[in-house]
This record gives sequence, structure tokens and C-alpha cells, in this order.
Amino acid sequence: MSKVRLSFGIAEKLQHIYPDVEKLTIDTDDEIVSWPEVAKAFPNVKAIKIREIAKIAEQRTVDSDFFSLFPALESLITDKVVDTDFTNVNPNTLSHLSELSISRSSSSDLSVLGELPNLKTLTITIKNKALRFYTQANSGLEKVKLTLFKYCHEFDIDLRAAPVTELRIDHYDEYRYDDVETITIKALHVPACLSKLYLGIKTASALPSTMLDNISRLEHFWLEQNSGFLNESLFGNLSHVTYCRLKLIGLNAPIPTGLLSNLTEIERLYLEVKNAQFEQNFFPANCSIEELDLRCDNVDMTPLFNTCLPKLKTANLHWHHEQPPIWLANSPELTSLNLLFAGDLSAQPTLPALTNCSLHAPVGEQLPAFIRHNSNLERLSLYHCAFSTLGDLNAMTSLKEFRIQPKDRCENQLPNVDSITDLPALESIYLDIHPTKINSVWLQLAPQVELNLWNDHLVKELSILRGTTLTFDQCLECANILVAIKKPAELPAMPAEFHLALMAAKYNRFKAQHKTWLREVAAQSEQQKPLAQDSIIFISGRSAFKAAELNQKSAELGFTISKKLDNKVTHVLLGSAPKSIELLDLERHRLIDETSLQHYFTHQAPKFLQQENSAAMGDTVLAMLASPDEASHQVAVQMLEQGGVTEAMRLPLFFILKTTSDNKLRKQIKELLAGMGDELFQLAVNDRILFNTCQGLDKYGRPMGQGVMIDKLKKQKKKWGDVLCNQFAKLYFERFGEGLMFLMMQKETSAEQLDALATLVDGDCLNWRRGAAFEQALALFDEHNMVHYYRHINCSTTVNHHRLLGTAKTYLPSELTQNHTIASLDLGHCLLDALPKGIEHYRHIRRLNLSANALTKLPSDFALFSELEELSLSHNHFTAFPEVLLKLKNLKRLDLRCARKPVASDNYVSTYTYQGGTSCEGPYRPIRAPQAFRDAFPDCEILEDTLT
Repeated sequence: MSKVRLSFGIAEKLQHIYPDVEKLTIDTDDEIVSWPEVAKAFPNVKAIKIREIAKIAEQRTVDSDFFSLFPALESLITDKVVDTDFTNVNPNTLSHLSELSISRSSSSDLSVLGELPNLKTLTITIKNKALRFYTQANSGLEKVKLTLFKYCHEFDIDLRAAPVTELRIDHYDEYRYDDVETITIKALHVPACLSKLYLGIKTASALPSTMLDNISRLEHFWLEQNSGFLNESLFGNLSHVTYCRLKLIGLNAPIPTGLLSNLTEIERLYLEVKNAQFEQNFFPANCSIEELDLRCDNVDMTPLFNTCLPKLKTANLHWHHEQPPIWLANSPELTSLNLLFAGDLSAQPTLPALTNCSLHAPVGEQLPAFIRHNSNLERLSLYHCAFSTLGDLNAMTSLKEFRIQPKDRCENQLPNVDSITDLPALESIYLDIHPTKINSVWLQLAPQVELNLWNDHLVKELSILRGTTLTFDQCLECANILVAIKKPAELPAMPAEFHLALMAAKYNRFKAQHKTWLREVAAQSEQQKPLAQDSIIFISGRSAFKAAELNQKSAELGFTISKKLDNKVTHVLLGSAPKSIELLDLERHRLIDETSLQHYFTHQAPKFLQQENSAAMGDTVLAMLASPDEASHQVAVQMLEQGGVTEAMRLPLFFILKTTSDNKLRKQIKELLAGMGDELFQLAVNDRILFNTCQGLDKYGRPMGQGVMIDKLKKQKKKWGDVLCNQFAKLYFERFGEGLMFLMMQKETSAEQLDALATLVDGDCLNWRRGAAFEQALALFDEHNMVHYYRHINCSTTVNHHRLLGTAKTYLPSELTQNHTIASLDLGHCLLDALPKGIEHYRHIRRLNLSANALTKLPSDFALFSELEELSLSHNHFTAFPEVLLKLKNLKRLDLRCARKPVASDNYVSTYTYQGGTSCEGPYRPIRAPQAFRDAFPDCEILEDTLT
């Protein structure tokens, strides 16, 4: 079985016949001449889905003619753009239908659908003033959904003969009840096999009292009634309902007392009443409701005060009355209560079986007694509470979960929570506030108690502090510092125990600060007690140094590696996720980092590549690292593992670390760079940021260009620092020929930036175009695609992937003119819509290339390029010849080819040769030098379009 979607080129597709197609979707703006053409092309179609049709010449309606054309149809789904009319439809043409979903029907009688044995599911929206729907004994309907437009004011429905199990009748959602006509119900009969009934209507009268006479059990009964009134015998002989939902709005008469009298068993009742009233004793005596959801607005609740629901287990009450719902005392099995009551609950009787309670908007000095004296309560939530204190909680021996949300989530409105430490079974407490200060009680909670706040960072940090060896006063001091910190860089100097605790917990928010602290401490250790032959070193946590290398150095230099942290240890190498920190004696044990150990090894026992007489071999290794061949990298790394790493090799190794896809090679390089460079360099070495997927094509087959790489590198500036990012961008450009835009877009100059940009000077030409490197992404374009690119050059995502480079504005540094003799400037293919900032420092040049940009004009001060001899403006978006060129007295060559933006032809193809048709843009008009220019510059070579 195959399926087809008609979207574009409909006329051509309908010229063929598709006998194998059984599923057809019509979703098009094209013209469909007639349904017979569709039927001819798809003679065996069984399922049709109509979503959108722009124009149908002969007919806009799905009607008897339509169904006669598709006799094998089993499923039809239409959107509201198409009307469906079942008037005079022959039932035989519908005999195979099993599913109908019609979003708009003007039919007033659907009875033809009630005599179809194969039709199981019917969903239809009626756009008519009246509806009649009768079923026959041969009907196969099981699920029926009828939606009525606002002006439908009458229905006559009898489904007793059909095996319908689910029936839904309601108004179109766009209108609901505000703008709908009142429904007159002539008849509504449902079958005895019905299990789910949903009615959402606006009526001036009552639902038929005989509607449910032949039904004793329903799984779901939903009634939403606006206006009218309820018959006391509405539920007829119905005795059992699993879920009963009544939404009653603006009834014209009180809700009758005996409405629920025949319902001996209701598992769940949802009762929502608005602008209506109850009669006395609405709930019958000993009603067997197990779960009650009661929501009332503008309703007198007094008639409910004598309610007795002995089987009630769960209550969700929106209780709007001066007095609390004291009748809940008549429900001894009540275990869960969700109560919205903006009043004093001190008079609420005890609810001994209650284990789960949520109170909304309670008031008073303290928690009400029925809560505080409940020893079985396990979960308690207070929302918008206004208590000043919680009170004595000693009796609440079973409370495990406690949530407090003060009014407006204001920290100052939080009640005094000192007594929460008296809750022996407490497992978690959630204070729904944005803390600005620390309550000492939070740190006094038992270790097993989970504290939650509206500050995830602080929650984690407090949890760690509570488990440290810090004194209570130290913990409180650290916590009060942490609560005020928005960014990690704001962290002030903290005690060693703080850093050790967070490092041991693998908490990385302050990773950079931990590294800085450790480097300072390690530097002090190197001064106060340098590593020597008699040193005993304990490795705490993960280190980049291999065990074999440490053992080799130990034998070579005489120090000892200890397997346990005891009093004999002189130095502790602190790695990531350090262990045994509780055994650390900061007076006895000197803390060092990998950099300390690396300095010691290099100074005491330099490897052969680190020695002064190995420069030639070092240059060979550097050449191998600079090679694009990854096999050369692997050989170089193996040599460095034996010969050691010099300072000149750090950056090339770092670049390979971040751009290779070889996990083994990355691991080797990390070990080689362990302890080298400053803390920012070490952070960069050990983070998980990689650039090995920034090249090639995206998932749609489009070149990613340098935008992905530059966007990712920008995000690392705060972590890596400007210097390392600039150096990385230069290496990336040298390896892949792109990425230098990272430096070219920087406003502020730096030594690394100028060093990199100086490589763009070729002889006397500053080749800005080579640095921009946008042409790499255009390498696979044919001539047609290139013209299309020139038309949309200023908004193209081909070279500026997902616009990650923003406007891609670059800045020409003046320093390049001071250090180099520049007579030519190539700004071609730089995505310019205006001359770049800094070009005023280059007004002495003789040659300027501005081709392949989106320039529309030249500024008046362009006349200051008085020495200019050659100028290219080709492939731009100029609208007229730039008059300022008349002031360039030395101009000898001017390129105006394709200087105007290409136009879109009749079929939207971008072109420089289009002569005009039905396109609103008209013909392409080349930019030509005026006669005045030709007269003023008789010796100037002018290159123009040859189009006449």
C-alpha cells in the first residue's frame, strides 16, 4: 500500500493514473479542476485527507457526487476549508467507511450515517441551525463526537439502536457559551451499552429526564451546562459512575437535593458551580463518594454544612465561606486534603486518618491545631500562608515532606521555621523563596534532610557545607557569602576547607576559583618546603600523571609515593575529585598541584627534548604537530612522551587536543600537558569543549563554514581568556583556512590579533578577503547558485551559517599600516554593506577590491582615496553610478560588471540578463559609467556588462 501527498504540480500529477495508491492527502494552493479528475488518477484510494484547497472550479463541497466517485473509501478526514453535505447520499456509496472526521458539515440530517455497519468512529462539526441524527439496528457506530456551531439551536438525537460506547456533544471551542444560541433538545436517547457520555451545551430547559433510564453504570459522565435547570431525575436508573464531572454555570433554578439520590456509588466526583445555588442537603446521606473535587464561585455554601461522606478518602475543596468545612469530620477515612480557604482554621476538627494535606491561603498566628496535633500526617504543603510561626511541632512524628510558600513568595513573609528541627521523620523541606540571607536553622537540619530553595546552586552548596568538617560558624559565614553570589567570578577569598569540600564533592561551579586557590597554595608550598629527595607524596584524587611515570621519577629523583595519608606524608598532590580530605592536616601536609610536580621534574630531570642541545629535534616535532596529517601527530606525541614537552609545543598540542576526533590521542595529550601553563590553560585543557565537529556539512548537507567554530570560541573567552582564544583562532586559520574572522571582528587590538592579521599581508597587499574565508563555503556552487548568492549576499546563511556571525562586521587596524607598506587592499567577499571601520587609515592605497559584497553606495569621503588607480565594484547592489568616483583623479581601471543587484525572473531565478516579463522587478539594468566620467577619464579602462 502506497500513499501520495498532493501539494505542488497538481495538474501534471493528475495526468497519470496511480492504481497502487490507497492513501491520499490533499494539501495544496494549486487549482484542482474537479473531483472526477482526482478519482480518475486514484481509482483505488481508500483513505483521503483534505487539509487545504485553494480553488475548486466545479465544486467546493464533499457531497453525494464525491462519494459516488470513491466507492472503496474507508476513511475520510476533512479540514474546515471544505464543506461536507450528506443530503441525498446513497448509503451504498458509504458502505466501506469505517472512520469519518468532518470539520464542517452543513447537513441537517445525519441519519444516513446511522445505517452503516462498518462505520465505527464519527467526528463531525455541524454548521446548521438544526440537527437530526437517528441510528438503525445495522449501525456499527462505537464512538461519536458531535460539535455544534454557535447558531445551532435544536437537535433531535436517537442513538439507541447503535452499539455506541462513547458519545460527546458540545459547542465549537471558539465560541463556547459566550456567543452561542440556546439549544432546544427535542430528543436525546442513548444506548444501554454507553460507557462514556460528555455533554457541553447551553439550554433554556433541562436535559431529558429519561435520557439515562436504560443505563445502570457509566465509566465517565461529564456534563457542562450553561443556563437552564436540572431535573431531579436526571440520572434516571444510573447507580454507579466511576468519574462524574458536573460543571454548572448560571442555572435558572437551584440544584435539586435529590439529584444524586440514585447514585449509590461514585468513585470520583468533580463538581464546579458558578452563579448557581444548592438546595439544602445536596449530598444524600451516606453517599459513597471516594474522591471529591468541589469548586464554587459566587455560591452560598451553607447548604453543604450537614454533608456526610463516610467513604471519602480524597478531597479537593475551593471553600468560599466564613466558616471552615467542619463537615469533613464526618469522613473518618479521609487521607488526602487539598483545601483553599482564606480564613482561620482553628475551629477545624481533627482528621485522624489524614496523611497528605495542602492548605492554600491559610491565616492565623500559627499552624492550626488539627495539623500540629496529627501524628499520622506525612506530607504537608502551605501555599500563600501568612503565619508568623509554625508553632509546636513535636506531635507531628510522621511528617516526611514539608513545603512552605509564603505570601508573594516573599522571604520576609516566611514564618519562623525554628521548630522544623523537632520533626524526627523529616526527609525534605522546600522553602519556596528566593533567599537573600541564610537562616542558621537550615544548617542545623539532620544530614538526611534534603533542603530545597529557589536557588539550585545554593541548595547544592549548602548540602555540601553541611557535610564538611567546617565548624558551624564557618559554615554559616560561607553560606552567607554564597547566598549573595550571582556569578562564580564574584567569589571572594575562602578558607581552604571550603575549596577542599566542594572539590571533593565534584561540584564544578567554582572550578576556576578552586584552580586559582590551589595554584596560590602550591606556589607557597614550593617556596616554604620545596620537593626534594626526602619528600613523601600522597596523590589525592585523579591526576594526569601516569602511575608508571610517577614510579619512574620516584626511582630517578628519590622521593616516595605513599598509598595512604598519614603523618609521614610531607606533600599532597591535589587532583580532581580529591579523596581523604578529612585526614588532611594543613599545618603538616603541604598542598601541591600538577604544575608544582611538573616544574620539579623539568628542573631536576629534564627529558632530552627539554634540554638546550635538542633544538633541531624540537623543530622536527613542531613541524609534525603543524602537519594536517593525524598520523604525524600520533608519532609526535609518542616522541614527546619519551622526550618531554617544551613551552613552544604547548599551543600546537592544545590545538590538536581540541580538534582531533581520536579519543586515545586526546587522552595522551592531556597527560602530556598536565601541570603546564597557568590555571586558565589548565582549565582549558581539562574542559570538554571540542572543535572537531565544526567542519564539513550540517545535517541538511549545507557547509557549516566558520560560524559554528567562532560562536563556540566566543563562549569560551571568559573561561580560557582572550590570549588563548586569539592564539587558538590563528592556529585554526593556519590549519583549516578559516576562523580568522574571530580576530577580524574584534574592535580592540591585541598583540595576538596583530600577529595573526599580519599573515594576511602578501607583498604590498592586505588580503582581507583571504582572512574572511567566505569563499570556501561557495566552492561547490555552480553559476546559477552563485548569482542567487549575489542577490542575497547580505542575508545569506550559506557563508554565515544560521547567522552565527551576526552582521560579520570587521575592523581594519591602523597598526598594520605602521608595520607594513600596503598599496593594495582586497575586501572582496567580505559581506560588506558599508565600508569597514578603520578603512580611513588606508586612504593612501592605489588598488582597492570591493567586489562580491552588498554595497549600495559609496560615502562622500571616499574622495579622500586620492591615489587610487584601480577599483573593483563588481557583484554589488549599487542602484546608480557612484558620483564620488568623479573626484578620483588618478583612476586608471574601474570594474562595474554586475555592480547592480541581480533581479528575479518570472520563475524566481536570479539573473543579470533578464529583460522583463511578468516579474514586478522589471528588467535588469546594468550600472554604466556616465559620459561625464568617460570625458573626465579618457584613459581609464572601464569594465561593464555587455548586455544591451
